[in-house]
Amino acid sequence: MYEKDLSEEQAVLQAAIDYILSFPMKSPDEVPSDLASRSGLIRLEFGGLVAYPEFQFRSDARTQELVDEVNGILKAEDDPWAVASWWFYPNPSTDDQATAVELLDDPSRHDELITLAQLEVPEAPETYSS
Repeated sequence: MYEKDLSEEQAVLQAAIDYILSFPMKSPDEVPSDLASRSGLIRLEFGGLVAYPEFQFRSDARTQELVDEVNGILKAEDDPWAVASWWFYPNPSTDDQATAVELLDDPSRHDELITLAQLEVPEAPETYSS
């Protein structure tokens, strides 16, 4: 029974990886070193593969700042696969199940994008005084 559960878990994990990698990606050779060293950049590693989700490299400075801000809020460098998942999967907290990348592409929803990212971060535990 354990082997079956593990196999199912591995299949789900592989499906999630395949889904994320189905989006446009850049290889390390396609990313200039000054951009690859940006703090909070999603850098996906799997086996020998290294890939950067393409949406992180925007020509529009304001949108680029927004990507960096959201990745910083979500601590992309700590768990890049989870953050990539957050960007690419439909978000149940939006009225239309939009993905974060879709919100990024709609300037009228940029504030919503920030709010959704902030909701993902657990609040600091309250301090109790005795």
